[in-house]
Amino acid sequence: MSVHIRRLVQEDLPVIEAMAEEKFTMTNTASGIFEDSTNTKVFKYFVLPQNVYGADKMRAFGYFDEDSKLIAVIGLRCLDNSPSWIFSFIVTAHKCGNSIRIIKELLTFAIDYQEKSGFYQWFVVSKLEKFDAWQKLFTGAREKYHHYVYARVLANTMPKWLDHLQFSGGKLFPYDINISMYMSRSLCTSDDSVEFNERDIDFL
Repeated sequence: MSVHIRRLVQEDLPVIEAMAEEKFTMTNTASGIFEDSTNTKVFKYFVLPQNVYGADKMRAFGYFDEDSKLIAVIGLRCLDNSPSWIFSFIVTAHKCGNSIRIIKELLTFAIDYQEKSGFYQWFVVSKLEKFDAWQKLFTGAREKYHHYVYARVLANTMPKWLDHLQFSGGKLFPYDINISMYMSRSLCTSDDSVEFNERDIDFL
């Protein structure tokens, strides 16, 4: 099966929104989590023209089948105050077959893309009741990344630490959530092959 993954642009927005709307309707899924404070679908912010402020912060990548039909899309958002990013959303087409495999391919592509840009730490938000399922989805990522539970927030509750709102676009979470943090093992694990001498350490 021939597939193609590429960064999505503004011209792709109608297709993205149509695919997502069909998925929400056919699965009876509330679309509120994909809306900003003005009830506008957030997809448009991930396909901004390059000359628009914020285009370098948010990106969307699409998975196309052999007929060049969009069957999955993933959104990434870089944080403003740290070299980290967030998996903002993942949506697959209603008739997408083997969606787990496709999502994993998109995840791998996105992680590799962000690493090339110098990002080695990222976050993902999941429903607390789906935490175990999400852990299985990210099994491959944990081969290269350490996983930590960064926070858990109850539904419709103001987080104890306000920075947690950056993961929801400033809105309260509509359900109990888990925020997972992934950090590259290459940043956390020392190289045992390097010889160590205490004279190499400078004390202030």
